[in-house]
Amino acid sequence: MAHKTDLWRLHEIVIANALPKLIPCAAAVPSCAIVSSSIESFEPLRLERVIRMPVALKGFSWPRGALLLVIVSLLLFAAPASLEGPVLVPISPGHALSVLDSIALVPLLAGMSSLYVGLWKRRAPQLEATRSSPGRSILTVFTGGFGLGLLIASAFSSFFWWWAVGAVFFSAMLIVAIAIALTGSKE
Repeated sequence: MAHKTDLWRLHEIVIANALPKLIPCAAAVPSCAIVSSSIESFEPLRLERVIRMPVALKGFSWPRGALLLVIVSLLLFAAPASLEGPVLVPISPGHALSVLDSIALVPLLAGMSSLYVGLWKRRAPQLEATRSSPGRSILTVFTGGFGLGLLIASAFSSFFWWWAVGAVFFSAMLIVAIAIALTGSKE
């Protein structure tokens, strides 16, 4: 058991010393306070203890910071082809992953992850809305799933502009979920 503790202490020292040098904004994070409080007692880690909002988003309240990152990524995705750089991964005719698209994935994944974690933490209003109106909830989930299906299908097929329809449907579902979470939230 002491061996595990020594390894975790070594891990904490490495994170505390190396992370601020690699990522300058990580200097503001208390070194592994979340990890050490959970590991010392060897209790199972819960989602709320492991996933925290990134340092860059702490200045924004949820969901503003996450939506800002998603909007930045969409602007990068919408850049003209002359700015995108070479193609890294061809996907289908008319679709490919370029250098700029790869860069745009970082804020997209960070923003969407923050949105999903925020929705997970505020799931009680979602459950209450589902109980009070199951028909609307089913329609909302179906709309989001249909939109996500169109997004994926358009990337791998010749339905070139159907991604826009899928994005509208998926965004509508996400906006409804965020609105329900914000109205039921006590923050």
